[in-house]
Amino acid sequence: MIKRFARTSLHIGVAVIGFACALLVLEIQRMPAVHHVNFSMFAPAPYFVEVAFILALAAGYGAKKTLRISSPKIARVGIAVVAAAFSLLAVSGAELPNDGAVLATQSLYRIGSACLLLFWGERLAELGARRSALVFAAACLASGCITLVLSVLDQGISYALVCALPLVAGACFIVYEPKIVSVDGAAEDEKLDDELA
Repeated sequence: MIKRFARTSLHIGVAVIGFACALLVLEIQRMPAVHHVNFSMFAPAPYFVEVAFILALAAGYGAKKTLRISSPKIARVGIAVVAAAFSLLAVSGAELPNDGAVLATQSLYRIGSACLLLFWGERLAELGARRSALVFAAACLASGCITLVLSVLDQGISYALVCALPLVAGACFIVYEPKIVSVDGAAEDEKLDDELA
């Protein structure tokens, strides 16, 4: 079943790695491989901003059922750049001039990383429920493996790899195009769907 799934879903490895990295980017600020985790990283204000933005996004999708923000490549580039820039700024430990700048940076990091993950989901939805569920499961497994590797490496190497996560997630997000092909005719696809059911 897994072999058939890989044969009929083009470039599915890109989706798994990209989505796995996006899952990690959402929590990149609180990874011990980056720096010591403390309670200041759980300040509620950036999360309120993130929730408000996602609710506004949900309202937009509710109003326009055919909306697909991630379809144009230019939109994917913008989402990937914002997510990468503010994720890297959040983990850099750079001194910001005041509390307002800290709040803005953390809020934009939360919005950027959440959008990267949400719009990855939108891309995967085009594969259908069963295939996207398999990608999600594989990405969760891959993100766990990546976290395990990061936990045993030297902190300098771990930090460099963590900084690469938003770049990999964004690059995969930009280039991935969901496509299902029939290897041995339509019956093959139907057989896969039956097996995944």
